[in-house]
Amino acid sequence: MIENGLYLPIDEYVDLSNFSQTILNSVTFQGKKYGVPFAVQVVGIFYNKEYFDKFKLKEPETWDELVEIAKTLKKNGITPFFIPGKEAWALTMQHAMCGVSVLGPEWIKKLIDGETDFLDPKFTDLNRRLNELKVYYQDGFLANSTTDMDAAFAFGQAAMVFYGIWGYQNWKNLNPDIQVGYFMVPPLTKDQKPYAYVYMDGAITLTSNVKNLKDSIEVLRFCATPKFGTIFANITYNIPAVSGAELPKIPILEEIVDVYLNHASPYVYWVGSVFVTQKPSLYDDVLSPGMQEMYAGRITPEELSKKAQEAISQWYEPLKKRLGK
Repeated sequence: MIENGLYLPIDEYVDLSNFSQTILNSVTFQGKKYGVPFAVQVVGIFYNKEYFDKFKLKEPETWDELVEIAKTLKKNGITPFFIPGKEAWALTMQHAMCGVSVLGPEWIKKLIDGETDFLDPKFTDLNRRLNELKVYYQDGFLANSTTDMDAAFAFGQAAMVFYGIWGYQNWKNLNPDIQVGYFMVPPLTKDQKPYAYVYMDGAITLTSNVKNLKDSIEVLRFCATPKFGTIFANITYNIPAVSGAELPKIPILEEIVDVYLNHASPYVYWVGSVFVTQKPSLYDDVLSPGMQEMYAGRITPEELSKKAQEAISQWYEPLKKRLGK
């Protein structure tokens, strides 16, 4: 969009000193800034504390412990996970949030550098683990939406969801009494660190056909202030991108902010990654349809890995070089 002249740089108009360089990287193109970031998202597993307390469950430290929790819940007549399988992006998000812990940022860095590829058994193993987890999803999960998920989770029809902090407000609006907990997707072993998938969710920009430049600049300047971030956080219960904002005193939000500051994976492969910058995209063209196909039993975990390898090696230079293309 920038290359086609749809957005204008805002460097000369807006003071962006209240944003970290990591956040600004997401709105920077050829050294110029093209937007005011407004939100940071953290994804992971959100759970109903009432069920965890009732069955004396602890937040898992390993993937196997997560599976054992699911087994216990299912044995007691509780649906362990509600998955909005109709919405392919949510399945890609699930894969990505599991990847940062199960594969780990070191492995993802090797993938980015072309030192490994999608045919690595570790990537296929993650596909397999997710495919095996579907026995703990609700019946007919591929027909359900995130709206269905919000209602089901809010009213206790499932114990856990793979989602983002933006869902918290919906759950509390539907059921003010729900007690929600959060944990990062656990890694395979206790000696591995868990990580959270964190990304800049969006930015407010200046279009080239702007009719009221002066007023638009004032709006952008305000959106770059801690005051705006405070308003945004207290209305949406999301993490503002701007530093210095005052967040509502909600324990889970305070926990999420700590995760954002101290446990964000430095390397990722969904939103904000190099693998979505060209077509075919790992997000839109591989994992979104591929996860649905795998969950539906139309392709195997190995075939999903092959689809990723074939798609991204068409254009991503480190993988092309690895394959000798």
